[in-house]
Amino acid sequence: MNETTSKVIYLGPTVVGKTHDKKAADEAQIAYPVHATLDKGTGCQGDEPEGVLSRQPKKNRKARP
Repeated sequence: MNETTSKVIYLGPTVVGKTHDKKAADEAQIAYPVHATLDKGTGCQGDEPEGVLSRQPKKNRKARP
């Protein structure tokens, strides 16, 4: 997503069946721009592409019931 325009730039390909997010990302062989920021969810915890700053949000302990 472009931070300036808030528009989605790229969506990965759709994968049929029960395929783990990390495996689907590996098979798609996505090429990231150098110094890009990758916001990721819990399904891609092991995905650390070279030259990319990856961020994963932390759970808010106050929001828990």
